Amino acid sequence: MNNLFLFLVLVSIVGFVVGLIKPSIFKMESRKKVSYIFGGSLILFFILFGITSPKSQNTNIPEKKDVSEIPQKVTSIFDVPSLIGKDINGVMNILGTPNKDNGEPTSLQIEMGINEWSKSYEKDGRELLITYNYKTKEIIDFFIPSTDSEYQNKDKEHMLLVGGLEDNNRNYSVEFVKSVKDNTRFTGIKITPNK
Repeated sequence: MNNLFLFLVLVSIVGFVVGLIKPSIFKMESRKKVSYIFGGSLILFFILFGITSPKSQNTNIPEKKDVSEIPQKVTSIFDVPSLIGKDINGVMNILGTPNKDNGEPTSLQIEMGINEWSKSYEKDGRELLITYNYKTKEIIDFFIPSTDSEYQNKDKEHMLLVGGLEDNNRNYSVEFVKSVKDNTRFTGIKITPNK
């Protein structure tokens, strides 16, 4: 049926153009009468063609999504639970040489009472900052800064996954460090070993 109306639309277009040029071919006295008949039939057949055409079933067009809504597949980058209970030397045996090593405190810093020191590791574009007691070598805490995406989306689950962490674990406590500018967002995750 659709093809019939398409054919009639094309015939109406041809008849309209020819009739306006030479109306006597269709045995009509004026161009006005030709335009009414062929113009009307053109509109009518065009509408009928549109009504009888099959509905588009194109399912190949993917729905566009906002990039921030697309879940990013992440695996554990730092296995922080395996570092719990170890001192800084034990952690360094597992993780290797720190990427950002501040060395050790100077004698002047020690005289001033500095007890805490830190070492930083980078892996797959993520950072793990480890704060420890310089004298006892005991780990004070671990810190994983949030990415821009995690900060914008308030993605706590993603942060836990990066550290291989659970929100409630008896061996350590997890604290999401709130942003000073917006306390509904966080700048990173702090992991403190439980004693």
